[in-house]
Amino acid sequence: MLQAIARFKQPDGTLIPDSNITYTWKRDGQVLGTISGRGKSGAVIPVLHLFTDSTITVDAVSADGLLSGETSAVIPSVVPTLDLYEDHPLYGVLYNNALRASVFVSESEMAFIAVPYFAQAGGGSGGLSYAWRVNNSPVTSSASSPNELTINADNSNGQAVIGLEVTHPTNFYMDATGLWNIAFPGSASTQNPFQTSTQ
Repeated sequence: MLQAIARFKQPDGTLIPDSNITYTWKRDGQVLGTISGRGKSGAVIPVLHLFTDSTITVDAVSADGLLSGETSAVIPSVVPTLDLYEDHPLYGVLYNNALRASVFVSESEMAFIAVPYFAQAGGGSGGLSYAWRVNNSPVTSSASSPNELTINADNSNGQAVIGLEVTHPTNFYMDATGLWNIAFPGSASTQNPFQTSTQ
């Protein structure tokens, strides 16, 4: 969300309200007509390409055309990143403690939630696609909570390599991946695979 603040003073010293100022928003020199217009001092501008900087320009002109101003800002590209958190049954998601690439956990069953920072999304899971893998085997997550996964390591060797790829259905530039080596307390004597469940 970008916000332009125009302080245009009339002869009597009062400020011209936004409703009497026309804002023209541009991205890399191209006018964004759908978000430009009278009183449109704020704008939400989608990023076209994740790996390319964008120059955003806004022109402000008073209704009588006597006052005007322009400013620009370079919006740097941001590469999406994935963090994995424990979803504790008592305390909820422990956002204060993102799991490291390799970590030992004390419980044999644990729920995880993945958060794709800087990813193009909107509302809920944002239409993002989550492809989970445990020990290189695909795992189906819940349709209602695709960014959540529960692993039960009972009767296993206690090692789980969790892989996740997050993609967007229309923005093919959006691709975030993560890999975590989770050590559960388990028995190494069994050859049974990890049991997985969804919330």
